[in-house]
Amino acid sequence: MTRIGFSTGALAYADFAEGLRMSRGKGRRDRAVCLAEPEVDPLLNALETLDLREYSYISFHAPSKFEAQDETAIASRLFERLPPHWPVVLHPTQAPTWRCRRRSASVS
Repeated sequence: MTRIGFSTGALAYADFAEGLRMSRGKGRRDRAVCLAEPEVDPLLNALETLDLREYSYISFHAPSKFEAQDETAIASRLFERLPPHWPVVLHPTQAPTWRCRRRSASVS
């Protein structure tokens, strides 16, 4: 099944709630969404309150800009708090440097 959706960050930069609102209500259960926010914690803190029932595919877009020394802490928070079946999307500029790519990676 092909899933079509949007990044909340592309729809409403730095306002994932508005991005979700904009992408809602198309009546299809095969919809996808990529949750994106320039800061990790506001979105992680809101996860339990978000109504994501209409999306059959959900991914999380890792921040596109961060300091190298923050990578392990960011990866640890993502791997601890995101559902294990959600893919984490890396920005092309960060992918070559992202050392903690797997949940099984050491992220201490």
